[in-house]
Amino acid sequence: MLRFHLFSAVVLTVATASLAAAAQMRPWVDTRPWISERRYGEGIGIRTGDFEWHPGIAAEAGYDSNYFQRSGDTYADGADSPITDVWRLRITPSLTLCTLGPRRQPTSNLGAAPKLRFSSQLYLSYNRLMEAGDHDSSLPDNQSLDAGAGVRLEAFPSRPVGFDFSGDYVRSVEPSNNADEVFAWNRDSVRLGAGVSWRPLPDVFTWRLGYQLDYYFFEETAFADLDNAHHHIETRGSFRFLPRTVLIYDARYTFIDYTSTSTNKNDGQAIRSRLGINSLVTARFGVLGLVGWTSSFYEASGNPIVHNYDSMTGQGELTYFLRPQPQLRPGDATVGLSTIAAGVVRDFGNSYLADYFARTRAYAKFAYLIGQAAIVDLQVGYTNVKNPSFLANGGRIGRTSQHRVDAQLFGEYRLTETVGINSTLRADTSLEDSVVRVPDANAGQGFTDNLAYTRWQAWVGVRWFM
Repeated sequence: MLRFHLFSAVVLTVATASLAAAAQMRPWVDTRPWISERRYGEGIGIRTGDFEWHPGIAAEAGYDSNYFQRSGDTYADGADSPITDVWRLRITPSLTLCTLGPRRQPTSNLGAAPKLRFSSQLYLSYNRLMEAGDHDSSLPDNQSLDAGAGVRLEAFPSRPVGFDFSGDYVRSVEPSNNADEVFAWNRDSVRLGAGVSWRPLPDVFTWRLGYQLDYYFFEETAFADLDNAHHHIETRGSFRFLPRTVLIYDARYTFIDYTSTSTNKNDGQAIRSRLGINSLVTARFGVLGLVGWTSSFYEASGNPIVHNYDSMTGQGELTYFLRPQPQLRPGDATVGLSTIAAGVVRDFGNSYLADYFARTRAYAKFAYLIGQAAIVDLQVGYTNVKNPSFLANGGRIGRTSQHRVDAQLFGEYRLTETVGINSTLRADTSLEDSVVRVPDANAGQGFTDNLAYTRWQAWVGVRWFM
């Protein structure tokens, strides 16, 4: 079991990327931009009173070259790691409900400050797997259901004092490198947050203080000792000192708690703080820069080996807008439908191997909307993830480091305002082998595991959306 636990924990850690409010991990590497990006997913909508509805459904067929993310090596102890390729079918109905956006706002109300902003999202995703070749082991349960739901609520968003609430639930089905279903990384995540904002000068200065709970629950008993909760006390502020330049500050204190009494993971705390600017230097050129420091304080609660992170973190991004941007509001991100951007992120996260991982990621993005009828979105990245040493099978394993490259190309052509055909290509690969030597619990020879893998996916689909 340890081989599968070790390999999958590394893969899950490497796949980790920052969500807006989740530092532990993202639910999975999703190839559907219209799920995570409302600017892609929503159409003209249906108005009922003060709300607009955006239903949709997508059907996709695809090929996955390495579903279990295996290296394909044969290990010294005789075990092997054959690559399994599969055909995939995915059907995803979705629904978004929100208060009226600018497109549907009555002319008489333009400029009036709303008292309430509300948005919610729900989606289900049916997945079907079919073996593409002749493999020694059959697939596990070849049908599964992913799901997600989220809600955002802002009270008095333009008043001097306002309140907000958010909640999310995601169920993701993901295999380890073992085809046995009991070793799957199927998991549920829940996120709840609330805060109060102070805006003495709404277009110049704002500040927010909030709390957020992240809870991660693994459905299979093999990984039940990894269930954990994160409690975040967070604050952020912005000050616009030039017409198109905003000074940004954010900080977070996190309490990390593994909920299983039998876990070998250490509880701890972490503090992060960053300061920077978000600026439109010209109508076409934007700069985002954040720099700060992160320190962790793990305790030997489940494992005698304790490591702590104490280093710089931050983000820098340069964006070129293919269409001029007339202004920058406080807190806005430098994004648009037609942009070219490049940046680098250095951050820290809680790890399922050692106490933490340190991640450095360089990336480039290109997004273009062609005549309101076609969308092209290309993203490429290089990621280095490092874990300090940790205990496994009664022995100490030295620190691990993985260098990986990923790329994703998404394109959609809209036949009408509500129907589009799309295609997605995604590739992930290691730049070198990542060999880990694992000791034997009974002082035997142990085994060698290669954590590297290469995987690419191709999807074609059709989508109806409002």
